[in-house]
Amino acid sequence: MRSLLALIPLLLVGCGETHVPCAASTAPLVIRQLALPGPSIGVSTVVELPDGRRLLIDVGNDSHDGVVREAAPAVDFVLVTHGDEDHAGGREDLADVLAGATEIDGLGLVELGEGVTLDVFLARGVLRTPQGDVDLRGEVPDLDSSENANSLGAVLSWGSFDWVFAGDLTGGGKGTPDVESAVAARGAELVAPGSVELVSLNHHGISSSTNAAWVDWLLPGDGAVRHALSNGNGTYLAAPHEDILDRVGPRLNGGAVWVGVPGSLTPDGHPDLRTTGGEVVVGVADGGDTYTVCGVAAEATPANR
Repeated sequence: MRSLLALIPLLLVGCGETHVPCAASTAPLVIRQLALPGPSIGVSTVVELPDGRRLLIDVGNDSHDGVVREAAPAVDFVLVTHGDEDHAGGREDLADVLAGATEIDGLGLVELGEGVTLDVFLARGVLRTPQGDVDLRGEVPDLDSSENANSLGAVLSWGSFDWVFAGDLTGGGKGTPDVESAVAARGAELVAPGSVELVSLNHHGISSSTNAAWVDWLLPGDGAVRHALSNGNGTYLAAPHEDILDRVGPRLNGGAVWVGVPGSLTPDGHPDLRTTGGEVVVGVADGGDTYTVCGVAAEATPANR
């Protein structure tokens, strides 16, 4: 695991600036969870790679192309976790930006340069393990019933830094197929226990996902400080959900769940939640040995709850 973790808490915004400088933005590897305005829900994350290239993960809705285009005017790799409009709806409007990008849409390891890798371990219900591919349709009822349950899952790695994300993967809550438990049961084959520094909450952090088995796998309660990202949006009234914050928070050991704009039903002042009002930015340095988490506010409002 990492030898050092530095957390940069987000300070107050109140001087009329449209953006707040974020120290993490100067790191060699930067993960930017974009702030996509409502009322349409949208998700998109830009990864600035050490060699200057970009990976775009999800493309937002068809009303978000301007924001995504500004953040990523050129894209070298693109991964869309699943076909729902909030993740994939912007494809057509961003066709020119994506035209030369390498599409990552199936299982396997992709070299992103400078030692950065993206290992897609789950794609459309098929899980890739060292022992071979496993079709989860034989053990997860109704897996084909939704795009969310068929989300891609991947780990982005650089040195000792590992970040796991899986789109809107479902975990049995709200009557959804429990794909998370089936993956977590083989989790030790995919990612070494305790090796992950950063986790994205599945399905925006709502109560259908990020179940106990998933948390036990990725956040093993070993005392290490970790952080989590939640792709919240005011339209999702409980994203992240209080139950998920209560489940994840104790495993972060002083880290936090970071969200740009939470839903109105997300508990105000939850001790494990950090709200930026805009982007969440993760900067990874020293070949993956150190990382920072901070925020870039979209407008002049108090940044932390």
